[in-house]
Amino acid sequence: MVHEAYLTRIVNFAHKIIPMQFIILIAAIFYFKKEIMGILIISALLLGVYIIFSVANALSNKKKPRKKRIAKNNSLKFNGKYNTNDNLENSLYSMDSNVPIKGLIIKSPYIDRILAGTKTWEMRSRHTKQRGQIALIKQGSGQIVGLARLIHSKGPLSNQEKLETIDKHQISKERLESGETEKWKFAWVFEDAVKLTAPINYKHPNGAQQWVKLEPHTQNEIACFLKKMTQCES
Repeated sequence: MVHEAYLTRIVNFAHKIIPMQFIILIAAIFYFKKEIMGILIISALLLGVYIIFSVANALSNKKKPRKKRIAKNNSLKFNGKYNTNDNLENSLYSMDSNVPIKGLIIKSPYIDRILAGTKTWEMRSRHTKQRGQIALIKQGSGQIVGLARLIHSKGPLSNQEKLETIDKHQISKERLESGETEKWKFAWVFEDAVKLTAPINYKHPNGAQQWVKLEPHTQNEIACFLKKMTQCES
């Protein structure tokens, strides 16, 4: 800043034309001559130079801001090693937009029918804005068993519309007519469902009943499945 540069110039000038030894010598001469005013002037000069030096040193010795450390919980752990945000672009899941960031919890046998391709609508009590690839989680298993693309959310559907689309949602006529499924008025439409060759374990957050946000290492395992990378095989 301007004031810092100005103070630095003053200090450098004082170094050149007012050596400390010279100031002390003048002060001693005035002292021995009993010149009280001279002693006061020299003392004030010394104090002024000291203040200038102190302020200039304080400004020049300001610590530079430290670089933020990358927390491990913001890093990607894979094969026992952490990849920081600096090389996150080299991670597996960042290279594939088909790797989901969320998983949907679905009961059996409905999840099995989605994976088999016979069920393309998942009936829910509200709309969803989620689109794209999602992980399919079998309720109560703690595992991701498949993937599917969520492309649309239809509804609200009347009972008659649900009766006419049993082939899509796979809810029996008896259950629909019983009123048991009255609140399920919205159809989440899936396509391109695929079953994983081996289920992937995930960490289930407390209280999660519908959606689960997938952790980076879980996304990496899904990416390995999608890309069939030989280096990912154990």
